[in-house]
Amino acid sequence: MVPCQKQPRARTERKEILDYTRTNLKWNGWGWEGKTFELGDRNREALFWEFVRENLGADELPSTPSIRWEDIELPKTRVSAALHKKLVAVLDEKRVCTGAYERIFHSVGRSYRDLLRLRHGVLPGAPDVVLYPETTDEVVKLVELAVTKKCAVIPFGGGSSVVGGVEAVAGPDLKGVWTLDLSRMNRLLEIDATSMMAKVQAGAYGPKLEQDLQDRGYTLGHYPQSFEFSTLGGWVAARGAGQ
Repeated sequence: MVPCQKQPRARTERKEILDYTRTNLKWNGWGWEGKTFELGDRNREALFWEFVRENLGADELPSTPSIRWEDIELPKTRVSAALHKKLVAVLDEKRVCTGAYERIFHSVGRSYRDLLRLRHGVLPGAPDVVLYPETTDEVVKLVELAVTKKCAVIPFGGGSSVVGGVEAVAGPDLKGVWTLDLSRMNRLLEIDATSMMAKVQAGAYGPKLEQDLQDRGYTLGHYPQSFEFSTLGGWVAARGAGQ
């Protein structure tokens, strides 16, 4: 449950719905794939390089291109054919992912250290499988199965963590690491108009949650710095502070 506020008037138009499909996001950076930061006009660019020279003592910045995700070496997944079949029985084939892109994307958060590790292809580990539950019942079944298989379960929302909270690592006594990507559990379930509380699934990204509330004449009134690329579950885990 999260607190909400009544809006003076409900919205009459919906904004464009953002598509957080993982291939639409940068696997080695922050934000949307294909979106870059432009300095603007030549005068602004000249001022930027003047600042770099005067304050950092650098006449130019060397080119440091990222490694391609296809070239990153990952440990072999520990999900056997028999286990894969059991996972598919809980979800379906499309929501049980053992491909390299999904495993790399979900391997670490998005701190500066994480981005350096991603760009260099040096990762602390990678999940053996990435799972996309859509209901509480599916989450319960996956966790129960993980317990029987002695595997760690890592919840993953927006993946914007800067404190290592989503790193796919586990102790030596465990036999695998499963990442549960909750981004498909993103619905506003109900609003209690008396207590001004909303019941929302943990995987709701900030923009969608705010949009769903405004469609009913309410607003969240909570805008952490990572609002566009983080989820309610992460806010709760970090006590709403953005860390």
